[in-house]
Amino acid sequence: MECLADNTVYYPDGTFKKILLDKEKIGKKAVFRVDVAESILRRNMLGIKLECVEAVGL
Repeated sequence: MECLADNTVYYPDGTFKKILLDKEKIGKKAVFRVDVAESILRRNMLGIKLECVEAVGL
């Protein structure tokens, strides 16, 4: 689902520095996923940390 706000902040290498979700793109969906497979595969991951992100708009 395309759900990132235009003002999401990225590091120079293209990874996320601050994820901002666009409320208009999310709509009424309460649960969804942001595709992170590529990011996980580029790192030597030992686990996954979940954190709250900000939703902007509307």
